Amino acid sequence: MGYRLRARERVDIGLRRVVREQIRGAVNDLSRKGDALHEGVHEARKRFKMIRAALRLSRGALGEEAFLAENGWYRDTGRTLSSVRDAVAMIECFDLLRKRFPREGAEEAWAMARRGLEARLQRVSEGPEGVEGLEARAAGVAVGLSEALLRVRSWMLKDQGFSTIEPGLERVYRQGRAAMELALVDPTDEHLHEWRKRVKDHWYHVRLLRNVWPKVMDAYGKEMKALSDALGNDHDLAVVAPVMRAEPESFGGVEPVEGILALGARRRGEFQAHARTLGRRIYAEKPRVLVKRFESRW
Repeated sequence: MGYRLRARERVDIGLRRVVREQIRGAVNDLSRKGDALHEGVHEARKRFKMIRAALRLSRGALGEEAFLAENGWYRDTGRTLSSVRDAVAMIECFDLLRKRFPREGAEEAWAMARRGLEARLQRVSEGPEGVEGLEARAAGVAVGLSEALLRVRSWMLKDQGFSTIEPGLERVYRQGRAAMELALVDPTDEHLHEWRKRVKDHWYHVRLLRNVWPKVMDAYGKEMKALSDALGNDHDLAVVAPVMRAEPESFGGVEPVEGILALGARRRGEFQAHARTLGRRIYAEKPRVLVKRFESRW
C-alpha cells in the first residue's frame, strides 16, 4: 500500500500503521553492511522525515508533549547518521551541475574540483564517521527504533475522523505559505531551506491522504514533488559552495572554484525561478479553503 491511509480506515489506526511500517523499514535499511549502508542510511533518514510529517499531521490529537518528544527524537536521531551521506550528496550535486553546463568551464577545472570532493568523501569514510563508525551508530539507532515502535502503542491518539488531522493539515500548509512569501521576498539560504522543509511536510500529507481524492491528489502530489525537488537541488548547491570556498586549493584553486560556483549560482537561479512558479500555483488557495476542500472529499 505504501505511505498512505487506506480508504475507510480509522485515522488513529492508519497513522499508527503508517508510522510502524516506516519504523520497521528503517530498521531494515540500517541493517545493511559495508558501502550499502550509506544508501540504507539515506533511506532511513527519509523515513524519519515521513514519520515526522505524520506526527505533524496528527499533532493536535496526539498532544503537544508527545509530539515534541517524538518529533525531537526522530530529528536528533537522523542527524547522528548524516556525515558520509552528505559527502556523497555533494558529489551527486556536482555531477548534475556539470551535466547542466557541459560546454562551460575548463575540463581540468571540473576534474580537479571533483577529485577534491572525492578526497573529502574518502577522508570522511576512513574517519570515525566512516563505515565502521556508521555501522555502530546504525546498530544503536536500530535499538532505539525498536523502543520507538513500542511507544506508538501508548500514543493518546483517538479517532475523530477528519478532525484528527484537520489542525495539522492546515497548520503545515499555512506555514509553507508563509515560508514561501518570506523566501520570495528575501531568498536567503536559510529562508529557502525552511520553505523546502514545509513543502516536504505538505507533500507527505498529500501522499498520506491520497485515497481521499486519488486522481486530484496524484496530480497535486506530482506538483509538490517537483517543488520539493527544485528547492532540494537549490539547497544542495548552497551546501557545496561554502565547502569549496573554505579550502579552494583542495578543489583546484580560487579561480577555477569561483568559476564553477558562478555556474552553481546560475543553476540556483533556475531552480528558484521554477520553485517560484510552482509555489505560487500550489499555495494559491488560502489555508481554510484548502482544508475545507479536502474535508469535502473525506
